[in-house]
Amino acid sequence: MAKVPGLHIRNFVVNETSKLTNMDGAANIDHATHVTGTICAQGILSTVKGIAFNASVLNYDWNDDLSEILSQASSGLLTSNHSYGFGSLSNIWFYGAYDSRAQTFDEICYNNPYYLPVVSAGNSRNDTSSPGSVQIANKGGYDLIFGHGNAKNVMTVVAVSEVSNYVDESSVTMSTFSSWGPSDDGRIKPDISMKGLGVRSTLSTSNTATGLLSGTSMASPGITGVVLLLQQYYKQLYSNYMRSATVKGLILHTADEAGYWAGPDYEYGWELVNAEKAVIAIRDKNSATSTKSVLDELSLSNGATYTKTITASGASPLKVSISWTDPQSSFTNSGTIEPSSKYLVNDLDIKITKDGVNYYP
Repeated sequence: MAKVPGLHIRNFVVNETSKLTNMDGAANIDHATHVTGTICAQGILSTVKGIAFNASVLNYDWNDDLSEILSQASSGLLTSNHSYGFGSLSNIWFYGAYDSRAQTFDEICYNNPYYLPVVSAGNSRNDTSSPGSVQIANKGGYDLIFGHGNAKNVMTVVAVSEVSNYVDESSVTMSTFSSWGPSDDGRIKPDISMKGLGVRSTLSTSNTATGLLSGTSMASPGITGVVLLLQQYYKQLYSNYMRSATVKGLILHTADEAGYWAGPDYEYGWELVNAEKAVIAIRDKNSATSTKSVLDELSLSNGATYTKTITASGASPLKVSISWTDPQSSFTNSGTIEPSSKYLVNDLDIKITKDGVNYYP
């Protein structure tokens, strides 16, 4: 499988103490150094401070990534960043496909329920080469995400411009290059949006070098840092970590509206990340305040239903969502263009009932 140019590095984020370890002995490059700095640069230079600025990071190159991911996830890894992609983009079927890489990522996540990979969506929407240009011409920039970006249990990230003052959905500007979904079976991809244009971070040319880069590679490490901070905060308050489905669902649930389409869509995913709202939801978990939030981690038997009665104040909208780690599909796509297959194993639904009226997503 071909390595996609410009997407190079995987970062394993393991805890909150400051340390960086190059696991494979690969040469330093700007792309990888920039991605790492976005996650964990300590802020020794005031212009460069990572989201999780005291994090410890294990850096790997992209070779043998699946076996290395499995090893780290089995040892308690909480999150990892994947600003790279694999796949033969000479074939149209590959776009949107649930392939063997997506299947393996899902299997690893299902067997390690606290582990959440964060992956870049790719930069194919301004690709003038074949077959990307054909896909863009036929589908207007949709159906361009490939490989592990289509896995069910990962967080797939697109790049937007910096939002200095969020007012409403018009405050968020999509990049010209971010690959849009959906997956072939119609699932929402990407999952979330993050600043990925003009991101200043560390470079490899010296210990004080910094620079501006753009790409979904620059957006996904920002989300990785957010995941780590939310896990750290949750553990400080409640003495344990969230399951990966919980932290992913929390980020999607608290996101700000973006773009033309109301609600989740195939461009912005569940829209623009809002880490502050996610933190507030953690803080107010099961509290007695008017801003009470409910975060439940539950098990549901096959064919069963779960009901919860909630009394809302009416002072603000009631929002409810459900998130789960799905088992890997038993089959994958290996060459079919636009298959009709569904890759969800557990297809869960949610509704709110008030005075006999049902409300659906």
